[in-house]
Amino acid sequence: MIKNFLLTILLLCSTLTYSQNSWFNLDVQFDQFGPSESFILLTQAGDTLINHTPAVPNELFQTIIYADSGAVDISLYDSFGDGWGPTQSGQSTANITISNSCQGIILDLDADFAFTQYDTTVNLLPCPPPVFGCTDPTALNYDSTATVDDGSCSYPYLIPGCMDPLSSNFNPWAQVDNGSCLSGPSSCPSGQSSVEIVFTPDQWPHETSWTLYGDSGVVGEATLGSYAGVTPGVPISTYICLDELLSYDIVIMDSYGDGMGGSTSGGTMDGNLQIFDCSGNELFNLNDIVPNSNFGTTFTSPQFLVPTGCGYVSLPLGCMDPMYVDYDPLACIDDGSCATLKVQGCTDPNSFNYDPNANTSEVIEGFYNLQILDGASDGWGGTWLGLKQGDWISPQYQMGPNDGNSMSFPVQLNAYQPVYAYVFTTQQSILSISQIAFNLTGPEGDTIIDVIYWDAIPFPFVLESDSIPTFGETCIPIITGCLDSTSFNYIPPTGDPLVDVNTDDGSCIPVIVGCMNPLAFNYDPTANIDDPSLCIPVIVGCMDSTSFNYDPLANTPGSCIPVILGCTDPTSFNYNPNANTDDNSCVPFIYGCTDPTQFNYDPTANTDDGSCIPIVLGCTDPSQFNYNS
Repeated sequence: MIKNFLLTILLLCSTLTYSQNSWFNLDVQFDQFGPSESFILLTQAGDTLINHTPAVPNELFQTIIYADSGAVDISLYDSFGDGWGPTQSGQSTANITISNSCQGIILDLDADFAFTQYDTTVNLLPCPPPVFGCTDPTALNYDSTATVDDGSCSYPYLIPGCMDPLSSNFNPWAQVDNGSCLSGPSSCPSGQSSVEIVFTPDQWPHETSWTLYGDSGVVGEATLGSYAGVTPGVPISTYICLDELLSYDIVIMDSYGDGMGGSTSGGTMDGNLQIFDCSGNELFNLNDIVPNSNFGTTFTSPQFLVPTGCGYVSLPLGCMDPMYVDYDPLACIDDGSCATLKVQGCTDPNSFNYDPNANTSEVIEGFYNLQILDGASDGWGGTWLGLKQGDWISPQYQMGPNDGNSMSFPVQLNAYQPVYAYVFTTQQSILSISQIAFNLTGPEGDTIIDVIYWDAIPFPFVLESDSIPTFGETCIPIITGCLDSTSFNYIPPTGDPLVDVNTDDGSCIPVIVGCMNPLAFNYDPTANIDDPSLCIPVIVGCMDSTSFNYDPLANTPGSCIPVILGCTDPTSFNYNPNANTDDNSCVPFIYGCTDPTQFNYDPTANTDDGSCIPIVLGCTDPSQFNYNS
């Protein structure tokens, strides 16, 4: 396969008037000694139509030539004198092809013979100018009138890859098989053992091929182009059953001539090829023998012996359907033993939700959270992530340039099968794959996949989850308490069945609303709900309605004063200072002589005013002699 590609196409407008009455496609494939080779095409008049000498090895030269019909003389040159091709140089094939839409293939010359100059002539018939367009009937823009494909075909995007589920590089997302399938490990018949051939590609994996030889000839091979499109630096394994105790050797070939030494030809990564026996013992390692793996065009390994001990192993039989109780995760072949479907429910008779019909207590399905991260916050480019569990495959998860540094997605999984992570990338994105990270975390807080920055490895490497997803048990323990929502000690549910009360134990306490202020008059020690509006303050006073100081507002007994009746008017004659209740007995002061022996005694007087006149006996008749004035 070539590394340098020269394509020259003359795209002419439909209004152009051609002076020539014919044309042809010219395709010339040079070998790895291209710079020492050249060609020239001449008309019958001796005019040069085209001549070319490649600047790089393995160049593919393509163009369209417009010419008059008639003879076209072709001359090929090789300065070394061994011609173009593998027989003469031990290298890749070279040839020249001339064709058009009228005559089809006009010349198809394999230059695999010795020459310094080789001349030939073809007869070009008149042919209308080519119509450029898409000539692929499967393309969206197929042009049935086009005679020359101009590379404009567009297709609905289909993911290419290996579609064989038994292959070691099976791509579950592939929609078009691109022929990249490789063999996977298998059980070998008696007398044979499996060997693993591990190919680690350099920058140009499409150039490398290999052939494994035994006593009977070729026993395995990867032909040229088998590794086209694979990711550099990611090992790819091929498994082959070989006869035990026999010797083998492997021939590795590179079409460009730099072996697998990518770093020696402008790349950054060297390749390698290793062979291991079924026990993992290394039988051959190219890097140990050839520095940088640059072996040129061909390398033949030393012979190695295939040991005994890893022959046929019977594959375990069992039920392979995880939805049955009989499921055997170790089974490789389903033997029809699946009999009892799983019935999800609590199988613990001591649990609150015990189900006598259930046979599986664990939660069968649930959601995990997938978090994808971008360390540079500029998008994943052509890289994307896929998850697979059983027959289920996820959509393509990736981040765009405006998605920040992380995104999260809910992923529905089951509790019986491992989860596999696939990272797909492109040649353009491979160098930035170190900037991606991702993790898968479950509802129980477990992280079963955790790939940090710098650790992502692209397909065909497949990462298996650290454990099977888990979603907890369906059984709910018996939790006793008060279930009466009107009771004082009722606890509203939180939604967590491992916390919420589910069984009433008769402990409910009725709600008692009252005053819970111990300083209040009506403090209620039995109350459990306080209503401050009900509280009455303490009022101390005489609560004896017959007492003088009786207080009708008092709610707490105080000192009482008895009622003392009497005159409470200090201006009265009979004022009683000890009386606290007037009995209307007051007598006003009547001043006068209160001495009945006195002349002016006043029987109505109650207060002597010192006016008494003593009685003076004598004659009171002024007409009498002895009148005494």
